[in-house]
Amino acid sequence: MSDTETFRITDVEQLQQPEIQKYLLKFFSTNKLVKDPVAAYMELAARISIEQLGMFLARDEGELQGAMLAQLNNTPLNPGCTVIHLMVDKPSVRNDLMRELIDYARSGGHDRIVAIDANNRGKAFARLFSVVGEPEELGSVFTFDLDGGLL
Repeated sequence: MSDTETFRITDVEQLQQPEIQKYLLKFFSTNKLVKDPVAAYMELAARISIEQLGMFLARDEGELQGAMLAQLNNTPLNPGCTVIHLMVDKPSVRNDLMRELIDYARSGGHDRIVAIDANNRGKAFARLFSVVGEPEELGSVFTFDLDGGLL
C-alpha cells in the first residue's frame, strides 16, 4: 500500500506554504522552457484559481516527490489537455500523478493529453506517459533565439 497523497493546489495560500514554494521553484528550474523560475512561480500564483490550470503535487512518506502542471484547452485552435511540465523525484508517485491527469483531462471533456518533451528524452518520455495511453508522436518542438537570426 502506497503512502502517496496527491492534491491540486487551487489557492495562493497553499502556494505560499514554504515547503510548497521551495518545491515549485525547484520544479520550474527543471523546465527548459522556463528562463526565470521565480517569475514562473509568480505567474502561477496570479493564475492558480483559474479552473483551466491544474497544479498537482504528490507527497510520499511526508515529502513532496512530484509535481505536474497541466492546462485544459477548450478552443478549436488548441483542443485537449496539455501537460506543461512534469517532475517526478520518486518513481512510485508517477502513477498517482497520471491518475490525477486522466481525471483532470476528463473533467474538461477531453479524451487525450498533449505533452511536450522539452528535455528531448524521446522514448523514455513516451514511456513515462504510456500509462495513460498509446503515444502518438506529432513532431518536434524547437525554440529560436531572436537575437541570433539573420533578419
